[in-house]
Amino acid sequence: MSHFSQKNILIIGILFHLIYLRSIFDIYFTSPLVHGMQQFKVENHVPAKRLFLIVGDGLRADKLFESHLNTETNTYETFAPFLHSIVLNKGCFGISHTRVPTESRPGHVAIIAGFYEDVSWKTNPVNFDSIFNQSRHTWSFGSPDILPMFAYGTSNISRVETFMYEKKMEDFSKDSTVLDTWVFDKITELFKNSTFNKTTKKALSQDKIVFFLHLLGLDTAGHSYRPYSKEYLNNIKVVDTGIKKIVELVENYYNDDKTAWIFTSDHGMSDLGSHGDGHPDNTRTPLIVWGPGINKPDKLNVTGHDKFSENWAVNVVKRIDVLQADIAPLMAYLIGLNFPVNSVGQLPLDYLSCPPNIKSQIAFTNALEIAEQYKMKHKLKSSTKIIFKPFKHLNNKTHNLDIYNNKIRTLIDNHEYNQAIQLSKEMIELCLAGLNYFQTLMGGLIILLSGIIYLIFGDSLIKNQEIVSKMPKNMISFQLGLLILSMIVTHLSVLSLRTKKGLPLGNQVVGWLILALSLLIPLITLKKKTYYVHKLFIIFLMFSPIFIILSISYEGLFYICFFGILVLWVEIEYKVRLKTAQDKNTKFEKNQKLFSENLRIALFYLFFIQEAFFGTGNIASISSFSLDSIYRLIVIFNPFFQAAILLFKLLVPFIIMSANLGILNRKLKNPPSTLFMVILTISDILTLNFFYLVKNEGSWFEIGSTISTFCIGNFLIIYIIILEKISDFLIGNSYIFAKELELKKN
Repeated sequence: MSHFSQKNILIIGILFHLIYLRSIFDIYFTSPLVHGMQQFKVENHVPAKRLFLIVGDGLRADKLFESHLNTETNTYETFAPFLHSIVLNKGCFGISHTRVPTESRPGHVAIIAGFYEDVSWKTNPVNFDSIFNQSRHTWSFGSPDILPMFAYGTSNISRVETFMYEKKMEDFSKDSTVLDTWVFDKITELFKNSTFNKTTKKALSQDKIVFFLHLLGLDTAGHSYRPYSKEYLNNIKVVDTGIKKIVELVENYYNDDKTAWIFTSDHGMSDLGSHGDGHPDNTRTPLIVWGPGINKPDKLNVTGHDKFSENWAVNVVKRIDVLQADIAPLMAYLIGLNFPVNSVGQLPLDYLSCPPNIKSQIAFTNALEIAEQYKMKHKLKSSTKIIFKPFKHLNNKTHNLDIYNNKIRTLIDNHEYNQAIQLSKEMIELCLAGLNYFQTLMGGLIILLSGIIYLIFGDSLIKNQEIVSKMPKNMISFQLGLLILSMIVTHLSVLSLRTKKGLPLGNQVVGWLILALSLLIPLITLKKKTYYVHKLFIIFLMFSPIFIILSISYEGLFYICFFGILVLWVEIEYKVRLKTAQDKNTKFEKNQKLFSENLRIALFYLFFIQEAFFGTGNIASISSFSLDSIYRLIVIFNPFFQAAILLFKLLVPFIIMSANLGILNRKLKNPPSTLFMVILTISDILTLNFFYLVKNEGSWFEIGSTISTFCIGNFLIIYIIILEKISDFLIGNSYIFAKELELKKN
């Protein structure tokens, strides 16, 4: 392919790698949801008329249930006395085990819709059914980040009524409890207004209604101050007090004992003030259920406890653990709703106060609902796959859905309820395994074919190719002034945030102004032709304010060390090439053929790319970055904008690296694309390996790690192209050798 020009090779390479990158989302990340299924609900047994779902966002189970030492009285006490009294006297409790990623959206989807999916903050990436959609009416109160996703996807948009505070209230530098007290005040206002509003009173008097209270204060306090802080623990007190008042209000309003209550959390919180991965602090959340249809505390058969809960104040009653998606069918049963059609939750029968015959009907209905998804998935896959292989465990003469249905019905008719329940559970487990089987069916074959095609054609693009002043004191002084100003402003901002006074507007404006000036003004000098050492120093100072304002730990030192190592690397490689030429008694000329040393340079370059990506945090998981640095520029919660700022900080080392690589390439007198071709070959080998390692299950950290490593390798060619262009812009108009300066002077 020697007849291809460099431009054509680059264009074809970019297109190929973009298509290759897109392929993993079709292969690994297709939605498991199917539609058009029959709906199921438990008939003739509805314990409650209304349901309150209260979610303490970011609440760890241990922080709620354990006792804490009061240093003033030197006694142990709980921060949630009301909820503890419910556990000990009125209802059931346990741990709701979440799946990863432990984030707000997937957590709420699991609780309210009963399925695990979605690593996105988009409002509705896929349409799905939920408890709210099945209800007669739902009133939801809380954060604008959570509530809309369940309102916009309903079959009747008027079914879900939302009460949301303004986005600016989600201020990490302010008192987080105001987010929760706002919710309690609004629902109190709703009930008070019903006394003179007939429409509201009529709506509140209906059955099959849901009240959703999303309490974001704990999550905000956990991020800002950590879950062991007095702010976080005080927020637990506020939540407990608020729930107590709402329970008293509702009981006095209805006075019919027909209100079911569920208190839980979407995810926990690590000691570092983050969540997203599979650490137990993030996956173990509290679950407290009480009201009609729910068992009373079991103080005789105290099982379920382990080392995690042995010292809790509530360890004298039975602990019943569930999976997070199990909460959705539980809510559906309590108020007589259809199970959400995509729910994969198994209703926890141990929570229910009903006779065995009713429990067997509930378990069977649960099994039929999940089996309906399996049948629809089977039908869909068999009609669209060229090579279809049924799920063998439900496709034989002794094990299939018809046999299970008949056996369970017979057992119920014969009053063998416990056996019917066990067989229903077995049917559910097989259907869930079948759903997972159909989700990944043919994926291996597609991966194998893609890999073979990639091996055959991946290297074809590079086959048979020939790879081979004065110091601007005014500018540097200006940059040093900005650097000093950034230190002062950052220090003042940190002091203000620590004293909980918020971020002063003046500090915020000056911070943004420093960033803008530090990035724009030096571009004037970079256009002038000067010695490369001066330009490298200007570029270094150009991005230094970013690492002052957006750093809370070692990041600034990393930036300095990274720049120093790159400069040394350039000089060492140049000296090595000179020594090699002297030993071989050859001339050091322009446009030389590929040296074997270039392979070493390419490997070092790949190492520096990895170092640039992961030197200040793990790009695979935004939760690995502390948000404290972002508060110096923005304190209102905005995940995409905050992520953009962090990513910009992450890209700075690449710009430094591109400038040094451009200098090195010119000092070694290499052809323009020599290192590019070598790195392309190595990156193709890397991407093929990373392709097979992509995961579609696990935490954001685990999923993101496999995707990001694949993207890093696959985008490497695009990175190099962009970096080459940046390098040309930054140092293209530079004197590389001292003799060039001498010729200019002469």
